[in-house]
Amino acid sequence: MKKKLFLSGDYTFPLFHPLKNVDTEIFDILGNDFEFALNTEHFESLEDYEYEKFDTVLLYNDHWIDKSPTVHQQVQSLIHYVVNGGGLLVVHNFEPGVDYEMAQMLGGALKKTLVPQNHRHIDYVPSGTDHPIMKGVGPFSLEDDLFDIHHDRLTEKTVLLNAKIEEDIEVPMAWAIEFGMGRVVYIAPGHDVSAFKDPEYRKLLRNAALWTAGEL
Repeated sequence: MKKKLFLSGDYTFPLFHPLKNVDTEIFDILGNDFEFALNTEHFESLEDYEYEKFDTVLLYNDHWIDKSPTVHQQVQSLIHYVVNGGGLLVVHNFEPGVDYEMAQMLGGALKKTLVPQNHRHIDYVPSGTDHPIMKGVGPFSLEDDLFDIHHDRLTEKTVLLNAKIEEDIEVPMAWAIEFGMGRVVYIAPGHDVSAFKDPEYRKLLRNAALWTAGEL
């Protein structure tokens, strides 16, 4: 039986990362394992009980800053959902990390409120962990963005993937967190549709979605 996944991103007025075309790739990657129970950019006013029907929530939103200050239950509803056993997968856009409570749950805070257009070639390498999300996932390279993230030491997390910035410097690019009774994953790669076509990235995204839904 397929798990139920809620997908949210920006179709109408994306800042830098439209969900259009990316959604098609996500459907292709996850369609055998998940039923997409809801697919909307207007998720900010969802209440606690509305999240309960989903096994995991996938956010690809870059308009978080416009929504959360005016719709206060957005943060509380998501945190309540995860703490009580829900799954949350945040892909590329780290804007939720501008909220202090979300930053703790996500294991990092966004230092800058806007997405830095730091587009560059990035080599991604597995961290060496035996976490089930990384089963079968090898190194890969993409043209992508880097977010300026301050890593929160108050939340214990398992680093899954690093970016090799220099020969002896690696920066966390994907990690997993058990938060309350729920599970959270952040995956930094995913600036545009080309990332979602990479075979290793597709395995990473599928495994992450299954883990947040309690299937791995």
